[in-house]
Amino acid sequence: MFRHLDGKAVGGCTAKGVVKETVEVMVFGGQTDGSMAFGGLLDTVRLYDRLLTDEELTAGADHESTYATAEGNDIGKSFKTDFGFGDGTTVNMWFNAEGMAESFGILLAKGTKATNRHFEIYTERGILSFYAPAANNDHALSLEIDLSSYVGGWHMLTVVHTEGKLEVYIDGVHLKSISAQFALPEGEDTYYYGRLVEGGFDFPGKITEGELLNEVLTPDTEPDTEPDTEPDTEPTNTAPVDTPPATEVPTDPDGAPTEPVETDPPQEGCRSTMEGAAVAIMMIVSGAWVAIRKKET
Repeated sequence: MFRHLDGKAVGGCTAKGVVKETVEVMVFGGQTDGSMAFGGLLDTVRLYDRLLTDEELTAGADHESTYATAEGNDIGKSFKTDFGFGDGTTVNMWFNAEGMAESFGILLAKGTKATNRHFEIYTERGILSFYAPAANNDHALSLEIDLSSYVGGWHMLTVVHTEGKLEVYIDGVHLKSISAQFALPEGEDTYYYGRLVEGGFDFPGKITEGELLNEVLTPDTEPDTEPDTEPDTEPTNTAPVDTPPATEVPTDPDGAPTEPVETDPPQEGCRSTMEGAAVAIMMIVSGAWVAIRKKET
């Protein structure tokens, strides 16, 4: 198995074994049980059922438009809508916190506190919370997530109201499921991102790309069971990169090597169960273009 970083061969290791052909959920950036999360960003992951050519390996990737680099700031901007955050709806937004408010920091508020249509999603000393006078017996509801862990950089917050619960996701990862049965009175009101409608409790940072959706959005939807075998777009950076020349290996008429083939010794921490296949995995890791390919055995 050979590894390439930004189109340059950086090493390899011996890989033996057979992967059972079955349909399973695949997760990038962590284990399928949610543990051992990768501390960075992954983008534009591609799975191939063939070897990549040298030209594909040495080409770069167009990953400057990654969705995790949101722009703009909608704090203090108002709009009117009759969205009431009823069952089967979703609030979704991107936030970039510069810190956490010592008391309250409003992410989204509908109407003034004087109306029974009012609700707000906010932080209380960093803890994500929800409040609506007509819900939870007029008591605030902790969503039990400390947003101080997400200070710095853009993060996507998704709160889904479905089947009597608030399902909370950050960066597409499901973190909490909180019981919250409520149905607010219908009616149009003014909304604000980043502050109360009547002013105050500004969120310390930026908020952008807010969405109020009359549907249940699940950011961690299972991937397709049949991955694409071709990239959606061709890599655009074709700057030449020094790549080690291929080694010619003498073979018999059946294609088997007639001389011993030197391979890198197994490296600690490099394990695989692939054998007898030509496969490739390509991804962007925090801005670096990485490719792993396995030659025919």
